[in-house]
Amino acid sequence: MKKILVFIIISLAISACNNAPKLKELKKLKENEAFVKAMIENQSSFYYTDISQYPNKRKSLPIGVFDSGIGGLTVLDAIINFDKFSNADLSVGADSIKDFVNERFIYLADQANMPYSNYAEVGKENLLAEHVLKDVQFLMGNKYYSSNSSKNYETDKLAVKSIVIACNTATAYGKAKVDELMDLTGLNIKVIGVIDAGCKGAIDALKDETDGIIAIFATPATVGANAYPKTLQKILKKNGYTANIKTYQQGGKGLHESIDEDLQFINRALKKPSLDYIGPSLQNDKYPLKKELLAFYNFNTTNNNLLFNNKDLNSSDTIQINAVENYVRYHIVSLLETIREKDANMPLKSIILGCTHYPYVVDTINTVLNELRQFKINGEQPYKNILANKVEIIDPAQNTAKELFEYLKESKMLNDENEQLLKTDQFYISKANLNNSKVEIENGKLTYNYKYIVRQPNDIQEYVKVVPFNHKSISTEVLLNIKQALPETYKKIETYLNSDQ
Repeated sequence: MKKILVFIIISLAISACNNAPKLKELKKLKENEAFVKAMIENQSSFYYTDISQYPNKRKSLPIGVFDSGIGGLTVLDAIINFDKFSNADLSVGADSIKDFVNERFIYLADQANMPYSNYAEVGKENLLAEHVLKDVQFLMGNKYYSSNSSKNYETDKLAVKSIVIACNTATAYGKAKVDELMDLTGLNIKVIGVIDAGCKGAIDALKDETDGIIAIFATPATVGANAYPKTLQKILKKNGYTANIKTYQQGGKGLHESIDEDLQFINRALKKPSLDYIGPSLQNDKYPLKKELLAFYNFNTTNNNLLFNNKDLNSSDTIQINAVENYVRYHIVSLLETIREKDANMPLKSIILGCTHYPYVVDTINTVLNELRQFKINGEQPYKNILANKVEIIDPAQNTAKELFEYLKESKMLNDENEQLLKTDQFYISKANLNNSKVEIENGKLTYNYKYIVRQPNDIQEYVKVVPFNHKSISTEVLLNIKQALPETYKKIETYLNSDQ
């Protein structure tokens, strides 16, 4: 009997070893091996996830969505409001019933580590990827803290059945590693990134096979990764598209930061230029604000929306953008000037919004495009041949929702148990870890120097704590912005805020 028992134990051990992820075979994840080991092998690590106990292939599990901040709520909102299929038989065609009506969602805003784009700018791509992997691990796991000062974590968070990376920068620098992680675990959790979805949307909008330009308006980091042009050309080639389609990119330095009211880019209390400002300027070589284009920009100068150091703009040697609208004006003109210089007779067919914050300013983008379409200087219309009557604005969120639905439909993972009535969606946000003595904090937030310079990849520790949305973790002003821009998503957040959590 003892021999049989020993044999069974040895057999189970061998089986476990055979089923265990083979870390020696790491490819893209080799640069983040320390985190992978913490998640898969180190049972004492906060990030350890018992893969063998994962409730895989359960239709009633929620869908996980994450971004570096609240910008990804625009993607979640597109999913929530998606109605392109019949709920009765899942055939193509809207039926006035939301397609994800029976689904639950878990949303994570990694606000403490944002903006993600800065990591690439300072050469910390592996640290950025580590944040993305931690976001994924959080959605897969069951741990969170009630506050960022709590010493003990809670363990009643649900796992997820699929994951949406609602962040372009995270998709560009982290999705390939997340895909390898999923292959490694053998869980086959579907991970959808917004870049592929956005490219498919732009190509669908081409309609006729004529030459033209697809522009990508994204964060500098996403532009630097060159992921959109590569993906676009790959899909065009696969589809046998024969027309000449060129791509131009514009890094929207300061736009998403100004939407989030980052004081280094926008400060509504200021009446004169700030020494802390790091946005486009006369002195910024990479994002130069050009005096000869002032008439083109048509900046809104009221209410200190533009800060300058003399009586008028032309006589000032310091000009700083201090309004979201003016960031849009600067970047759209900069994009069109680049096109005009290189392909003045080629029409701009569409602009992909390569940042989840940018759908917040679609109306402003269209207003500026309409102004520039009619704009005249010295009796000429400089953008006449570039701007057609209609430039399609592509929000990748719509195609992301479509891809997610089609996956759940084909894999028979759509929830039909209607547990939405029993439990609310969940919303989480990261905050600086007040219990970690190594973390450098100023005004409750990680310092810029600590976030981007001091920290190194593969130093696995809890820089942040993920906590639920509540009136302490998220401001009234931010909630009001969400309520105005994304009313359906706000209803879910409000329900969560009013629940016992």
